[in-house]
Amino acid sequence: MYSKLQDGSFIISGYVPRDAELKTVGEKKSSLCRWSVKVGEKKNGDEKEAIWTNCQAWHNLARCAAAIKKGDTVLCVGKIEINQGNDGREYKNLVATLYLKNGKAVKSIDNLEELEDTKNLIKLYNDSGIDKILIYDLSTEDEEHELNIHTIKELNRLLEIPLCAGETDLCRL
Repeated sequence: MYSKLQDGSFIISGYVPRDAELKTVGEKKSSLCRWSVKVGEKKNGDEKEAIWTNCQAWHNLARCAAAIKKGDTVLCVGKIEINQGNDGREYKNLVATLYLKNGKAVKSIDNLEELEDTKNLIKLYNDSGIDKILIYDLSTEDEEHELNIHTIKELNRLLEIPLCAGETDLCRL
C-alpha cells in the first residue's frame, strides 16, 4: 500500500520478501541496512507483477532495521524516486526534499517559513531510512546563493547518504 501526502511525500506499507541486509560502509564505518517492501501489484497482460520499493536506513536506525525479517510488515515515510534498472524494471527509493532560503531550511517553495535547525533536520533524514536528500536552492540574489552553497557543503559533511542540490527555474525569475 502507498499513499501520497499533501507535501508530496509518501507513506508506504507492505511486506518484506527477505531479511534486511546490514553492512558497514565508508571510511567512517557507518551502518547501512537495506530492504525491499512490496507495496502493491500491477497487471502485466494476464499476470500480476509486484510493485517494490527499496528502503534503507543509516546508523542507529540501520542497526534497529536489521531486525526486519522475511514476511514482516513495515511502514516508511519519504519521497519516492523511480529509476529504471538495467533489467528494464522500475525501482523506487525514498527521497527527502529540503528547500533552502538564506542558508536555512524552509517549508516549501511557496511557504518560506523557517523549519527547525537545518543541521538537526538533515541528521534526522540521514538516520531515518531516507535513500537520498534533494536540496532546492531558493536564492534570488548571488550573495544568498553563495550562503546556500556554503550551507549545502556543511550539510553534506554530516551525511552518509547521497545529497543532490540545484535551483528551480522559479528562483531566478
